[in-house]
Amino acid sequence: MFGDNRPKVSEEELKKAKQELFSKGIDKKKLDQVEKVFHGHMDEPGKEHGIDGGEITAGAGYMREHKKDLGVTDKDVNDIEEGMRKHL
Repeated sequence: MFGDNRPKVSEEELKKAKQELFSKGIDKKKLDQVEKVFHGHMDEPGKEHGIDGGEITAGAGYMREHKKDLGVTDKDVNDIEEGMRKHL
């Protein structure tokens, strides 16, 4: 009754999102960073498994704050965030 019913990006949807982002010019190194930022959410058990909208927002915020370390631009992060949200 009180389950977590928020839409989430599954492992399969993350794979699709990464393929689409690659076709838009986001290179493999940047996609590896996406995987690292969101990896923990894929390891969560049960209903917590997957990436919800709030986690996409938080991950994109982290990427913006650490863009120099991660090798991404604001445009990259915007594209990544948009691409992930498409798969919710």
